[in-house]
Amino acid sequence: MSPDVWPEASEGAVIGAALVNAAALKLVTRELPSGDMYRAREQKILATIHEMHAAGQAVDVLTVSHRLPAQRDYLHALCDTPFVAANVREYIAAVRSAAAKRRLKEAAIRLAEKVAASNGDVSALLDDYAKTAAAAVERERNTTALPATITAADLFASPDTQLDMLCEPYFAFGTIGLLAAFAKDGKSELLRHAIRAALTGGLFLDKRAQQRRTLLLSEEGRRTTRRGLERAGIAPTDDLHIMFRAECTLENAVLAERVAALVCRYGFGFVIVDTIGAWLGVEDENDAMQIQQALQAWRPVAEMGACLWFAAHARKAAGRGVNAVRGSSALAGAVDCVLTLRRLPDKPAHRRELCAYGRFDDLPETVQIELRDGEYRLLGESGSVTRSDQRSLVLSAIPATRSEAVTAEQVEAALGGDLKRTAIYDVLRGLVNDGGIVQEKGANPAHPRSAAYWRAEP
Repeated sequence: MSPDVWPEASEGAVIGAALVNAAALKLVTRELPSGDMYRAREQKILATIHEMHAAGQAVDVLTVSHRLPAQRDYLHALCDTPFVAANVREYIAAVRSAAAKRRLKEAAIRLAEKVAASNGDVSALLDDYAKTAAAAVERERNTTALPATITAADLFASPDTQLDMLCEPYFAFGTIGLLAAFAKDGKSELLRHAIRAALTGGLFLDKRAQQRRTLLLSEEGRRTTRRGLERAGIAPTDDLHIMFRAECTLENAVLAERVAALVCRYGFGFVIVDTIGAWLGVEDENDAMQIQQALQAWRPVAEMGACLWFAAHARKAAGRGVNAVRGSSALAGAVDCVLTLRRLPDKPAHRRELCAYGRFDDLPETVQIELRDGEYRLLGESGSVTRSDQRSLVLSAIPATRSEAVTAEQVEAALGGDLKRTAIYDVLRGLVNDGGIVQEKGANPAHPRSAAYWRAEP
């Protein structure tokens, strides 16, 4: 039979892709009814896949073979055929188109039979066929499977799946993230260090990463990109692939589709798009609809199992959290995790504050990080780090002996305005309570009515 009527290879590819790829499974169950398959065997297999997926059950070649033992060999053979899961949309389209043509052919046969049995007046029959043909075309254009549902009872009874993390706590496979910072504040540098950890299975912010091949889409040229990779300690490797904005002319939707195909072909586990403004081609970044449509095109990349991250610029006006991201709030709302990176005033040049917001459990809200010896290290929760810094600063102005005891005002003068008076008093109170310093009224003869401080003996 003609492939236009029975696309045997496409039907097999649809089933095979659904059995081996979670993203393909979602598309197949959402867009292809089992009745669009030509033979009863494929119809039964696809109907079983629909049923198992709707019930929240695992769908793969083993589980479906268990439900349909007579089709075990056929299902395994389908999974061994040379299909590309990233092309499942094309396979689905071929199956649906063939189903529409079969319906038209069947309608034409019925029309011929009715014409042969008529008394010669066929105008009504032709009108009926035209309606049937129009309905078949419309079905081919718009048909989707009924939305899969699951009861709350089944949902709570199903296993609670955990995120598969590329590197805790921010980078998860199958999700989309966004890192925002002002220009030259280090967002690209931070992501390059994350790339190095993914390529080597090394540490990023003191957490071990899973080793994965990586794809970087860089807005910079070849020379600048190379220098940045060298600074981050990334060695020449075939596991890092790079695309350059100046050398790519694809528009956003086509680019996202090609990247999804690359993820499927090369097994990229980490995909970085730097920056979102350079690559997505949105005319008005404050237009929520444009942002949503542009990002939606990239969702299949994450559905293929990659950890997808975008770099973005922070807005010029003051803003914290997701409001720090430049452009429409739809940008932050469309991703699973948002990180904002900013310099800290009166802190070392390589110190940054990293704030996290998102759908993951146990995200640390605000931490401080620092570039030390070529690696970004986690210093701790921002408030704790700030208090520790203040404690060290105040201690630097406290003498070792009682004869040199100083008052709070003298500590403030010695620090030269680096710390507010209220903060100094809070730190002094904490140091006294912890036994780190000694407090005694009148210990400084020049200020007999004031409390004076010196370091406690070890």
